[in-house]
Amino acid sequence: MGPDITAMVRANRVEDAPLKYVKEMKKTTRSTYHQITDLLYNTILLRYNDNNIVTIASTESGVQPLRKVKRWCNNKRVDVVQPHCYQLYKLYVLTKMLGNIGLL
Repeated sequence: MGPDITAMVRANRVEDAPLKYVKEMKKTTRSTYHQITDLLYNTILLRYNDNNIVTIASTESGVQPLRKVKRWCNNKRVDVVQPHCYQLYKLYVLTKMLGNIGLL
C-alpha cells in the first residue's frame, strides 16, 4: 500500500471512532489501553493511559507483544505493560530528538 507509520493523534481528530472517551480512560489504572482495528486499511487506533492519555494510530504494528516497564506510581516503582505500537512511537521520538541534538 504505502509507508508504514506510527504516530500520535489528537483525541479530537478521532471523535467518531468507537474508542473509550478520554474522561473514561482517566478513571482507569495506569497501563490500561483500548484498541480498535480497521481491517480494510490495516490500521489500528490505540488509546493508552501512561502519564496521560495518548491516542496512537499505526499501520506498522499493533498492541502485541506487550512489554513490562518500570514506572513510578504512588511513590514506588511498579511494573506496567506497554503496547508495542506505543514503544515504537517512543523510539521514533527519542531517535528524532537525538538526531536533532547532533545538528546543534
